[in-house]
Amino acid sequence: MIRDQIGFGQTRLSKAAIVRMTHIDYEREMAFVAVNPAGLLVGVSRLVIDAGREWGDYSLLIRSDQQRIGLGTALLLQLLLFARAEGLAEVRGSVLRGNA
Repeated sequence: MIRDQIGFGQTRLSKAAIVRMTHIDYEREMAFVAVNPAGLLVGVSRLVIDAGREWGDYSLLIRSDQQRIGLGTALLLQLLLFARAEGLAEVRGSVLRGNA
């Protein structure tokens, strides 16, 4: 069952917004999302692969109240497994200094 809206924290996203965020070029991009049992979006990881298919840049976002329970680790692991399957030599990303 597809809901008309999925919430991220207190923000509700329309079905159109979700489609825009998740419609990706599967040749060069991948995204994994985590949704809790109530249907709320609690995390997302994304990988964008360079044109030469040698490396990729990742991003990771976890809802504040869902941090420190292993969700970020699980989403990043899925991206790394995907990157390995795609034959990438390197995955890059920036981490804010305040993040553990």
